[in-house]
Amino acid sequence: MAAPLAPRRGAGAAGRRWLVLLPPLLLVLLLVRPAGALVEGLYCGTRDCYEVLGVSRTAGKAEIARAYRQLARRYHPDRYRPEPGDEGPGLTPQSAEEAFLLVATAYETLK
Repeated sequence: MAAPLAPRRGAGAAGRRWLVLLPPLLLVLLLVRPAGALVEGLYCGTRDCYEVLGVSRTAGKAEIARAYRQLARRYHPDRYRPEPGDEGPGLTPQSAEEAFLLVATAYETLK
């Protein structure tokens, strides 16, 4: 009859050490990237979301929604027509689409 194999002493301790260190390491790796995206999202890229919608920081949900609807109607790519004296970001259909996306992002962030 063959003798039972004796467990190796060195491999078990190192394996358990990795199991202890792995969860905190994974947690750090998972949280670093989303935190940076959150900070950028709060400011709608480089601009302040409240400034994009043209409302104050004390604006309520209704005022934010009203400002969003007005700007979305104005810069929607399917309905955009330049107004005389329009000096906003929507001077061309392409920039109107960019302005529409910026307004939509600001609203999604603040709502």
